[in-house]
Amino acid sequence: RLLSGIYQADGGSVTLDDQPVWAWEDASFSAGGQTNIEIGGWDSKYTIKSVRVTSVPDRAATEEHFDPVPQLGGTTYYVDSFAPDGGDGLTPGTAWNDLDDVNYHGAFLPDDKILFKRNSIWEGVTLSPRGSGIEGHPIIIDSYGDGQLPILDRKGEFIPGGTNGTSTLVLENQSYWTIRNIQISNHNPKSPGTLEDPYITDKNVTFPMRSGIAIKAKFVSGYQKKIVRGITVENVVFEGIDSSHGDEGNCYVNRIENISAGSGGSALSFGAYDTQSGSSRSYFDGILVENCTFLNNGGTAISTGSGWKFHDSFHNVVIRGNRIANDPDIPLSCTGMYIVSAVAPLVENNSIRDMTNGIGFQLCRDVTAQYNTIVNMDGYLELCSRISGKAQYWDGCGIDTDCGCLGTSTIRNNFVERCQAGSFAAFDYKDTQASIIILENNISYNCGTFLYYQCNNALYDFIIRNNTVVRLPGSGFTANPELIHIYSGVLDKGSIFLNKNIFYCPNQMIVMPSVGCAYNANSFTCINVNVKDPAALTGDPQLKLPESPEQTQNISWDGSITGTSSLLASGLFKHLPGSPTVSGGKVICGLDLGVLTEQTTDPSKPTEAPGTVTDKAN
Repeated sequence: RLLSGIYQADGGSVTLDDQPVWAWEDASFSAGGQTNIEIGGWDSKYTIKSVRVTSVPDRAATEEHFDPVPQLGGTTYYVDSFAPDGGDGLTPGTAWNDLDDVNYHGAFLPDDKILFKRNSIWEGVTLSPRGSGIEGHPIIIDSYGDGQLPILDRKGEFIPGGTNGTSTLVLENQSYWTIRNIQISNHNPKSPGTLEDPYITDKNVTFPMRSGIAIKAKFVSGYQKKIVRGITVENVVFEGIDSSHGDEGNCYVNRIENISAGSGGSALSFGAYDTQSGSSRSYFDGILVENCTFLNNGGTAISTGSGWKFHDSFHNVVIRGNRIANDPDIPLSCTGMYIVSAVAPLVENNSIRDMTNGIGFQLCRDVTAQYNTIVNMDGYLELCSRISGKAQYWDGCGIDTDCGCLGTSTIRNNFVERCQAGSFAAFDYKDTQASIIILENNISYNCGTFLYYQCNNALYDFIIRNNTVVRLPGSGFTANPELIHIYSGVLDKGSIFLNKNIFYCPNQMIVMPSVGCAYNANSFTCINVNVKDPAALTGDPQLKLPESPEQTQNISWDGSITGTSSLLASGLFKHLPGSPTVSGGKVICGLDLGVLTEQTTDPSKPTEAPGTVTDKAN
């Protein structure tokens, strides 16, 4: 049966045979006036199967723009690059063969699937399907068949004076999409964006900013906000994307010549676009990027961005279990991920190798970064600094709470190795409100310094506890004698509290900041520590350290366990019996990975699962 009628928007209900079958209280479903809705397709218990808005009244500018609620679909469409022309896409035998078949199809419906055949490849065309899913019923892009992942390669051409940027897959103001099991590329050998690009010397030229997948939320005229919801990207391979020379995103870098050439795009980009005045805003609510692989891409692997004005454009952001790396012989490189304008983003269990910068957060609130492994962030030299006009070294950090993060940023249980500038960085920005950064249970191994703090107004307070910081002589980077390096500005009294950390830098001159810092029960193995720690531990902490770089080379890369949890089975960084950091068989200082015995691990005892944290600090 089908029930149709006109209902008030400020709350009401629908009944059938005197039984309530639907009720609502949220006035934003229809902002004033009346809305004609149709409710149909219930079973014998009156379970609603679909809701469709057939007319929407004008809304005041203070309210959210809602797209009409589509009917459920459930159709599967097949795309095969080797299929003959003229297919209807409804069966593998009648598959579409061109991305334009997908693009020119009408709006796809919730529960529809668009499947690309493995071993297929499409080049030179952008995939831009239309339509939106609904909560619990996304539109799904996936693969079918056997063999290698299907490849979509935009091969973006750059024409001087033309449009800035090309992307392989684009969604704009479309909610509830799941993208999985495909490969995305965007490499143009004619114009790869390297320093050999003949246009690089012309500052008046708009350079291409290529992306792999670009998902956009844009304001709608007459409405205050537009929200894109429910985007999932999982098990996607991003390889060979020349995202370079743009006016958004983070720096493009030539790793071989070690110099910057400007700004760059992203392999996976989420963009929230607003009016200049901010009177109309766009938002994302629900982003999951999981188990994806990013190889040999320029620019940034994963980014969110909203024009550097707001702290709340992205909500419910989870980035988990991804692998990001560049071949050291590939010139294009930059940042693993830059998360901008997000509320409570969760970044966990990711592995990032051989880039210029690991994970950056800017203009975010209440950040959590945990159980990530970040190895070999070498930074870059910009021949003409954007700030000073002189040659300037930039980045090379593991995790960076950069440019105005608010609330509490919790950075825990990460393994950071061989980062040029430092394991962790922070940058208080302009008139940012005071915030707290917690660094706990991390391992910093052979990095230039532990914390690099660009302190402009001393607006951040730090709680640094139970970290293990190891820097051996001859580790390869230029060692900074200040393990906590204050780049500029002056700390407020008590800005940094350090409790139960191990600083193991044998035979090295170490200077720690004294003004603005408080120390308690830390372990120092180095020369010339100039701080007052009333309960300092002395002597070698006797940790089980790697015997060669190869021992940590593949940690976290070939498995799903990352960060400090990935070290449990290896036995690395555990404490030896008799260490001053052990009392009564329990670790009392530094990260607690256990006490090393002849049997490194006890198979009868479960190890700590990644993503779980026990606060062992006082």
